Amino acid sequence: MQCIIENCEEGLSEWLYLEYRHAAQIWHGRIIFTNVKPEMEVKLGELGEVRREHVYELKIENAVVLDPLAPLPLTPEDMQKANYVVIGGILGDREFTGKTKAWITSKMQCVARNLGKIQLSIDIAAYVAREMLEGKTISQIPLTSEVEIEHEDGHITVLPYGYPIVNGRVLITPGLIQYLKRNLGDDDA
Repeated sequence: MQCIIENCEEGLSEWLYLEYRHAAQIWHGRIIFTNVKPEMEVKLGELGEVRREHVYELKIENAVVLDPLAPLPLTPEDMQKANYVVIGGILGDREFTGKTKAWITSKMQCVARNLGKIQLSIDIAAYVAREMLEGKTISQIPLTSEVEIEHEDGHITVLPYGYPIVNGRVLITPGLIQYLKRNLGDDDA
């Protein structure tokens, strides 16, 4: 089983890189980045395999696309049957917008599954998929509905995404809190 992230962003912002790096760590390097722009190749090549082609241009079989608009939820059985799990490398909006369906799912002939009603970041979708490969169901993976990050000046940044609770602590993309505190008010994402 390998994880494929179809890059759907024009540039490799620091936030996007943090999520991609974390996803690669979660999948122990068994990750393929597709639709990679030439200027991203070196940096993403340090994390996993890099392809310029779109995922739907590759000759892959037995893939499951994680699509928030898919009618059925992902199951451990789906993961056991698949050779690849495909995640859209799309930085989130507050609501599901159908980008994964339009840009990936509609162009592939494979199974599409959702990860529930809570929007997840790229790396956390990779985390949930990995946990499900190990046999957990979505209901066995506790997720927040959002995370609030308090800054020294009292300002609060709300991340409206689900993050897993692991050993009593919220698992957030490593480096993201520091990035947000450094870039308060600077929308690099």
